[in-house]
Amino acid sequence: MIINKENIRKGIQNPRQGVAFLANYLKRYYNPINLSETILSVGVNSRISRGTHVLECDWDLLIILDTCRVDAMERVAPEYEFIDEVDRVWSRGGSSPEWIAQTFDAEYRDILQNTALLTANPKSEVVLEDREYVPEKHTVHHKRLFRYGKWNLIEVEDLARYERLWKFEPREADGEAVHTATPPRVVTDRGIEAMRNGDYERVILHYMQPHYPYISNAITESRQLCDFEMKPSAMKKHGREKVYQAYLDDLRYVLSDVSLLLENVDAEKVVLSADHGDAFGEYWMYGHDPGRIHPDVRYVPWVETSAEDTGSYEPETEPVETKNVSTKDQLRDLGYL
Repeated sequence: MIINKENIRKGIQNPRQGVAFLANYLKRYYNPINLSETILSVGVNSRISRGTHVLECDWDLLIILDTCRVDAMERVAPEYEFIDEVDRVWSRGGSSPEWIAQTFDAEYRDILQNTALLTANPKSEVVLEDREYVPEKHTVHHKRLFRYGKWNLIEVEDLARYERLWKFEPREADGEAVHTATPPRVVTDRGIEAMRNGDYERVILHYMQPHYPYISNAITESRQLCDFEMKPSAMKKHGREKVYQAYLDDLRYVLSDVSLLLENVDAEKVVLSADHGDAFGEYWMYGHDPGRIHPDVRYVPWVETSAEDTGSYEPETEPVETKNVSTKDQLRDLGYL
């Protein structure tokens, strides 16, 4: 159904039916629910430039906080001295793979050849190396998205430096993840090492927090994750505030590490942003997916600051990739499998 004069007339005659129709219309607009709708949305997004391309902006260090919402950043901003003002921009992607594909475009190869990418997001391997989605909850769905999307990706060799930081994540002897998601200190340590010892015009550090699962309280309290800490849709059972608080705690968790980072690297122009946000029930949507143009997913924070290396901290993460961890394992830990 579409909005036209006849449907408006029917809505006036039957207000309850009109409200239901409008609600469904908004839901379909912000949250494409079937394969054809998502293919259309991603197909259009991949061919028509919409939103802010981060490589066209002025910065020396770009810090990506995965799934960080604008309102969440605004809520915790007073707790951090390095956050003076929280602006917002429209992201190029409704999910990490879409953002990665939009950002690391061959059109920007000259810039990327002088850019270091250190990322804890395993989707970078899936998109930039494998060039397709590994098996997930929507395997065929996602493969078709890349089949119908128009992408012009660089090769990872085009980057000045590329590190898959989830492979530095602490693991048990049997290969199981210690923390379920890559903790921020891994990114901070590798970022400090890269910026102290490397010579790059630009550096991108991609932290996984505050992306679900929300691990900070479980780590602090030495316990397993609770059900409400698994993903945004848990609010249907546990209530929005409880789940959202866990999300905010993970945002604080990563921002505390960002504070340490900013005291141990030199960068005149630093930007904190996100690849995309996350939906917590707005317009009947939870989480994020490719193609979605939901405002709480597409609007992301934009915080400008600076960094000065005081030499107060020495990185501890060993610069050796863990041998017994796969991208598939990490995606399963993050709830994608």
